[in-house]
Formats: sequence, C-alpha cells, structure tokens
Amino acid sequence: MRDEKEKSSLKIIIMVFAVLAAGIIAVGYISYRGYERQHRSDVERQLTAVAELKAEELVSWRRERMADAALFHGNINFSELVRQYFAAPRDVKAQTRLREWLKHIQTYYRYDMVMLLDAGYTKKMIFPETPERSRSYISPSTSEILNSGKVAFEDFYWNEVNKKIYLKVLVPICEKETGSRLLGVLVMRIDPGNYLYPFISRWPTPSRTAETFLVRREGNEAVFLNELMFQKNTALKLRVSLDRTYLPAVQAALGYEGIVEGKDYRGVPVLAVVGPIPGSPWFLTARMDMEEIYAPLKERIYLTIFIIAALLAGAGMSIRLIWRRREMNFYRDKYEAAEALRESESRLRAITDSARDAILMMDSAGMVTYWNPAAEDVFDYTSDEAIGRNLHDLIAPLRYHAAHLAALPEFKRTGQGGAVGKTLELQARRKDGREITVALSMSAVNIKGGWHAVGIIRDITAQKVEAEALRRAKEEAEAANRAKSEFLANMSHEIRTPMNAILGMAELLAETPLNRDQEKYVQIFHDSGENLLTLINDILDLSKVEAGQIQMEAFPFHLGDLIEKTGEILGMRAGDKGLDLICHLQPDLPLEVIGDPLRLRQILTNLIGNAIKFTEKGEIVLAVKAGGPIYPETREATFIFSVTDTGIGISAGQIKSIFEKFTQADASTTRKYGGTGLGLAITRHFVELMGGALSVKSNPGRGSVFSFTITLPLQDQGQLQEETAAPPDLQQARILVVDDNATNRMIVREALASWGAKVREAAGGEEGLAMLHRACEAGKPFRLVILDYQMPDLDGFETARIIKVQPELRGTIMILLTSLQRKDYMERAREIGFARVLYKPVKREELKNAVTKALGALEPGDREIRIPTATTAAPPAPPQRSLRILLAEDNEDNRTLTWMYLKNTPHDMQMAENGRLAVDMFIRDGRFDLVFMDIQMP
Repeated sequence: MRDEKEKSSLKIIIMVFAVLAAGIIAVGYISYRGYERQHRSDVERQLTAVAELKAEELVSWRRERMADAALFHGNINFSELVRQYFAAPRDVKAQTRLREWLKHIQTYYRYDMVMLLDAGYTKKMIFPETPERSRSYISPSTSEILNSGKVAFEDFYWNEVNKKIYLKVLVPICEKETGSRLLGVLVMRIDPGNYLYPFISRWPTPSRTAETFLVRREGNEAVFLNELMFQKNTALKLRVSLDRTYLPAVQAALGYEGIVEGKDYRGVPVLAVVGPIPGSPWFLTARMDMEEIYAPLKERIYLTIFIIAALLAGAGMSIRLIWRRREMNFYRDKYEAAEALRESESRLRAITDSARDAILMMDSAGMVTYWNPAAEDVFDYTSDEAIGRNLHDLIAPLRYHAAHLAALPEFKRTGQGGAVGKTLELQARRKDGREITVALSMSAVNIKGGWHAVGIIRDITAQKVEAEALRRAKEEAEAANRAKSEFLANMSHEIRTPMNAILGMAELLAETPLNRDQEKYVQIFHDSGENLLTLINDILDLSKVEAGQIQMEAFPFHLGDLIEKTGEILGMRAGDKGLDLICHLQPDLPLEVIGDPLRLRQILTNLIGNAIKFTEKGEIVLAVKAGGPIYPETREATFIFSVTDTGIGISAGQIKSIFEKFTQADASTTRKYGGTGLGLAITRHFVELMGGALSVKSNPGRGSVFSFTITLPLQDQGQLQEETAAPPDLQQARILVVDDNATNRMIVREALASWGAKVREAAGGEEGLAMLHRACEAGKPFRLVILDYQMPDLDGFETARIIKVQPELRGTIMILLTSLQRKDYMERAREIGFARVLYKPVKREELKNAVTKALGALEPGDREIRIPTATTAAPPAPPQRSLRILLAEDNEDNRTLTWMYLKNTPHDMQMAENGRLAVDMFIRDGRFDLVFMDIQMP
C-alpha cells in the first residue's frame, strides 16, 4: 500500500516539475519577446524624433533664407541705389553705399559670398572680393523665375572654380516695383559646410552607425547631397537607380514616409525613417544598423537563458529535497499538529494579552468569560473581578440596560443583534463610576451550540477631546482669516482716503499763482504722493494675491480701445523722455472680447511703465498679435502681448530673480531708477490668473522683450476687426510718410494702405525731399506728407520749411507727428503751415480723421491750411444747469477737497458726515440730482 502511494506521489512530483519547467520557459520567452518589441519601439521613436527634428530645422532654415531675400525683394531704396550704380559705375558715393550694403548682407546674414549681377548676369560687384568668372551661370528655369519678378532658390550644385558645393538665393532687382523690367540680380551664396552639413550629420545621442543624409530625385536616380559616414566623396557624386527599392534613400525619393527596413549604400541591413522636406526637393533619411539596434538583445537573451536555467535547477533541487524530506515529515505530522494547536492557543492568548484594545467575551447568559489585560486598564477591573459577572451590570450605564435585556433573547436564539457586525460609538462606565467614550466592535461565535459575543473596545475619549480642540482651532483660524481680509479692506480705504486729499490739494495748489520754486515744490509734493500711492497699491495688491482674494472678472470690452487708451496715457510719459511709444495691433484681430480689462490694463501699464523707466533713448513697442489661426466661428481667441524696449537690458543671471517680490536686477538699479520690485511680481500673478505665463528675453545694453499669451472668449456679436469704408478723399491718394523709425512708418503705412491710399516711405528729411522732387518731375506729386518731428538729419520743422519755400512743393499738405505735447510746438506748426498735429502713439481713428480733414480742407486756389493754437478763442460753452449734489463722506479733508473742486461752479452741494445722516438729509430735503457716497463710513 505504501509503495503504491509513493509511486503515485512520484508521478505527481514529476508532473509538477514538468508544468513548472514549461511555465518558467514560457515566461522567459514572453519576457524576452516583450523586451524585444519594446526595444524596437524605442529605437523607432528615437529615429522618428531625430528625423522630425532635422526636417523642422531644415524647413526653418530655408524659410529664414527666403526671409533674408524678402528684405531686398521689392525694396525701392535698394533698387534705386543699384540703378544709380549701373547708370554711373564711377559714382564713388553710389559705389561705396552699394558695397556697404553687400558687406552688411554677407557679414550680418552669414553668407559665403554676395554678388550683384546686371540683367545679363554679368558680375558687377562681389563681396568678399575673390577670383570669379565674370559672368555667372543662371539656368534657364532660374532665369525665367527671375524675369517674372520672383525670388529663386538654387539647390546644391558643384562649383568648378572652387571645387566645392554651394546653394544660392537669387533676388530680382526691378527698376521700380516688383514685377517690372529686370534691372539686376542679388545673389547670396551659401556654403553648406558652415551649417547644413554639420547639422545634417550630427546625431543627438551616442551611436556607432546612426546617421542622417539628404537625397534628391534626378530623373530615374536618387542623388546623395551630403557626405556619408562610411563612404567619402559622396555629395552630388553618389547616385543610385530608383530600381534599387531596397535602399531607404530610394524609398525616400519615391515618396515613402515613415519607418522602413532595407539595406543601405554598403549593403548592410538597416532600420530607417524616411520622408520629404516640405517646401524643397529634398528627402531626409535617418538610419541605424540593425546590428547596433539588436546588440542589447544578445545580452538580454543570454541573461534570460541563464535565469531560466537557474530557475529550473532550483526547482529540480527543491523537488528533490521535498521528496527526501517527505518521509521525515510523515512521522512528525501528528506531533507537529498537536504542538501547533498548543502554540496557536498560546499565540492567541499572547495576542489578546498584548493588544492595546480591550477584548471581552460574553456567553449566552450575559456573563463575562474572557477579560484581557487591556480591559483591566480601560475599566480598572481585574480579570478575577470581572469573569463570571454580568457584563452589562459591570460596565454599561443604566440607560443601556433596558435595550440589552430586550435584545438578549434574540441573540441567544440566532446570534444576531443590533450591535453585532458593527462598530458603534458608545459610553461605558469604569469601576470608579466615571463614564468614558468607547468604540465597540462586536461579533458572534457559536461554541458548543451556544452563541457567545466577542467585543473589541477602544477608549477614544482622548481622540474626542483632540477632535473638539481641532474644531475650535479651525473656527479660530477662519475667524483670523476673515479678520485679515477685513484688515486689508480697511487699510486700503484708510490709506487711500488721506492720500486722495493730499493729491487733490496738490493739484488745487498747482492751479494757484506760484513762483518757479513753489511750482517745483508742489510738483515734487504731487509726484511723491503719486509714488507713495503706487507703492501702497502694489503692496495691497500683492497681499490680496497671496491671500487668494483676487479673482479675474469677465466683462465684455473692446481690446483695441484698451490698447489705444493705455498708449495715450503712457505716451506723454514716454514723450517727456524723448521716447517713441508705438502701439501695433495685428490686422484682422477679433477685438470684441470678454475678460478683465482692469487687470489687463494694469499688466500693460506695469510693463510699459518699466520700459519707459529703464529706457533712455529709442522706442517702446506694444504689440498684439494672434497666437494661432482665427476663424469666424471660433468662440475664443489666443492673443500674444509683447512690450519691446531699447533700454538697459537684463543679464541672463538676473532674469531668474526679477519676478520675485521686492527684487530688481541689482542694487544699483534701485538706487538709479527707484521702485520697490513689486510691479513684475504682481504682473506675473495677474497673467497666471488669466491662464498665461509671463516671459522675458533680454540682452544687457540692447533692450528687453516682455511677453505673455492669454486666451479670451469672444463676445456673441464679436466679429473680426472691420474697418469702415475708406473716405473718398483717401482712395488712390498719394501720401509720403517721412520718419526715421521703421516701426512707426510700418504702422502708418498699414493703416493708410488699408483705406485705399498709395503710400511711400522715406527714412529721413533729405530722402523725403528727394522723393517729393522726383514725384513732381514724374508728374505724380504727393498730395500729403506726414513728417516726424524728431529725425537725425533734418527734423520735421526744418523739412517743412524747405517744402514751403520751394514753389513746386508749396501746395503739399503736411501733418506733423510728435511725442511731445507742448504748446510751443503747436504754435510753430501753425506758423510753418502744418494742417494737423498728431501725438504718438497714433490712434487709427485719429489718423484717418486727420488725413481725411486735411485732404478735404483745401479748396481750389488755397495754398496752405492753418491749425488752431492754444490762443484761438474757443466757441462759448453752453450754460451749465445748476445741480443739487449730496456728498456723504466721513473724512473732513476729502469733504473740503470736493467742495473746493466745485466752489467755482453753479452747483449746490450739501455734505453729510456719515451714511445715516445722508439718508436723513435725502428723505428730509427732497430729491438730489447727484449723490457722491464713500463706501466705508461709520
């Protein structure tokens, strides 16, 4: 009998081993295959990422080259200079200026060579000067493109003179406008060895075989455009037939995109990512040898085999030991079972005795049968005192006894009850009669046909006390937070109230007769008050931000009006420092939006104010453009706001700290320019509350660009920005804009051109006068000239005087642009004969009105237009209706200030010192026309 059992057991053990071995091998195989697939997927992602990165950079590089060409394509000034040089090659001035142009193009834009060709493609000027053929070869297809007035891009080609490969960008130079007869060609030659080849061959991670290369399709061949890692002299020399479709380069030239497998030019198996470079005849291949890809898998398979072998060996040894010990275990089973039973009882008792919770047992008669040491600590009864006594009589308060007696019969019969299987929070009684709060968990067990109750009791009196203390602490914290909020509100009111009186009195004092020193003292008095109020506002705003008490509002507003009004307010400050403040909105922006205009204006005011403070000369540009495509059906739009200045700039190390509270770039900045360092911290918080992020780019001594991007919902009736129909006077009107600032010229030109005018530009007074004379000689004079006041060669006034003294130009209408709002400038403009004066930053509507009125103000035979001056008598104002005004204000200084503002008016003002008195006066004295009321009053 025993032998049969052993044979049966042996078979079972062998079957178990076989199943275990099969499982181990299967798990090892599955693990290896999973690792293999994951590794292959990682390599494919890496190749794809490299290919996409290279493709994007190449597209960007080509776009930048075409952008360089766009600077000279259709550039009237450059075309005119080339025409002068071709007409008079010995003109030293024209030759020198043209050579400076070519030198600037070659050095600034980093071209290998810049050449100027005439219409017959003969080289007229080269920079840098090197031996070259006198006539440049231009292919018929490229010549056709150039003659059509378009920029041409010549792909990789071999230069026999230099024995090198180049690329070329060819810009047609026409006589007058783009599309007219070809005058010459500007050739910008590119050496791919300086950037393209190193960029293409560079692999971002360590690799023995990975490389990228470009090919292009020529007929039935694919031509390699750069040098290869494992084969030299391949650029434009290595050609492969398109019939060799196993080559990834051929698959790329045939239009395949994505992951491909094949053999490379060495015949080595590779994995590659192929695809075209958009906007070019190039195809990119990023490849890696299969051997390198699968090299890590060899180590993995060796490790897997070793682990499987070790597991099988361990399993075999384990089964052998089990078999050998089976005999010994058989004889010890009974002994161990008995020993285990005793040990279990001992362990159970040790557990219950060492438990921190009281553990009790009650029989079906309600008597205590078990009482652990923790129960002695909780209830102060010893085990001997408790066992054998009625449990409820011992520890339950009298109010629970009736419920216990009612439920006991059901428990005896079924083991069920209201407390069984639940955790309840109850009161219990100690030996000394003191009640404590306990958590009771009760279960029922059947022992020898009778139901017993087992209860685990935890004393939670201390936890209840702590919870109550936490509740009170929470209420106190909330009360303290409310007190802080009320304190901030009161502080804001109490500080601004006297500051309002101080600033108001300073303004009133400035309006009284004062000598020069007194005017200076009052101005310092007023400016210091404004600075103090700004500091107070910043501190209070920062406190509200940190307390989480500022929320962004959602009101409908017009973005264009907000930008123009902000520029109008800050333009005077910029003008006082001799700076140009320029506001530019991208055309076709949706301007009817929903958001918080107050906080957005505060953000822009802080950024522009900082730019004005830290800029000594130059310009400040506030630009708003779309952050993505805008469609009529879109319900929201993304806007990019930027403030660019030409100020002192910020170093890279200081940029990290300027957004921190009470921090500026360095201590010398604070000493020289003042400020608290709060403005940018508050601005950053406001931008983040709007869902954006504030960033800065800067170079010391070259200025800074602060920008942020936010998304705003559009109003229901919001439409894309629409211009009203251009007035008839502007249709086809020839207008010349003369300003040394290119950004100013661009903004004025965009606006006038959108209204149908024909606009030309000049970068200075001398150039503007030359253009006016040429236009008169051609029989197409300009009707209107817009002159900037501050220009380096001839300022606006000097240029205007020259215009007025020359008979052929005297009838030209003139408008003056200036950043300085001074009465004497208005008088000088009137004397010279300007039709209008506009202040920067120029609003589009003001510009249109000024130009329209200026063009429409001349009657036949008129020679000049006069503008009003500060001394011109204004039409009499209509008489004011006397109003009854009620002022409710608890601050006596502010009441006095308001009375002084209105004392010279026909209005009747009554004053109340608090809200209650104001209500009584309103009821008693009848209806008031207007009520001014302070928010916080006693």
